[in-house]
Amino acid sequence: MGANTETEEAFKARFARQLKATRVEMKLSQPAMAKKLECSESMYPKYENRDHFPLWLLPRLIEVTDKPISYWVYGVPHTPTNQKPTPTRLKIIK
Repeated sequence: MGANTETEEAFKARFARQLKATRVEMKLSQPAMAKKLECSESMYPKYENRDHFPLWLLPRLIEVTDKPISYWVYGVPHTPTNQKPTPTRLKIIK
């Protein structure tokens, strides 16, 4: 595996940190963020604690937070039009 390899656990931990940091940056409570995402208030806190964030909510998350998919998937704020992000590969453990 290369230097840019990210394990599943590392990905989930980073995603959860970014989700919480973005919510705090937006000055929203967890229930308010859940409402904006149109998801359950009881499930949202789990997404900030490394539970699986549902893929079907990703487009809504991008819309609500105004952060590009590269931020959520690769951990980078945006991709300049003349550059492609260096993907961080997930390590699949069986």
